[in-house]
Amino acid sequence: MKRADHFSAFLAAVPAPVAAHDSTVPIDSNGVVLRASYAVVHDNGAEDPPDDARLAKQQAPDDAVTWRYIVKSVGVTPFAARAVDSAVAVGLIGKTLTVAGRQCDPVRMIQSGAVIEDKSVQPSLFYTESDYLLRSQRA
Repeated sequence: MKRADHFSAFLAAVPAPVAAHDSTVPIDSNGVVLRASYAVVHDNGAEDPPDDARLAKQQAPDDAVTWRYIVKSVGVTPFAARAVDSAVAVGLIGKTLTVAGRQCDPVRMIQSGAVIEDKSVQPSLFYTESDYLLRSQRA
């Protein structure tokens, strides 16, 4: 399945100049959430169990699988959060990632949410979440 390899390829594909972080928000030297524009990428696992859709075949680690990633685009203003979301989408949608021993379909966005104010940090930050799918099968 190479879950870690797929996630690493997805994370690396987030286009510059967007700073992409693996599942956690960046913090400054004082332990405070960084006030900047960036993306936090979450690995949401497989959409369905790995399966090559062949009858009477046992499940195998190299079966076809569709991974779901959630990208939280963060900014100090609603516009900044949207700008990060747009930059990520432009860089990822339709991009074919490279994972050793796998053939990946182009990345697809399946939903994008509203901009939300995060009042748990002061001053507030804003974010929006977009969900992406990456289908992979053995090469």
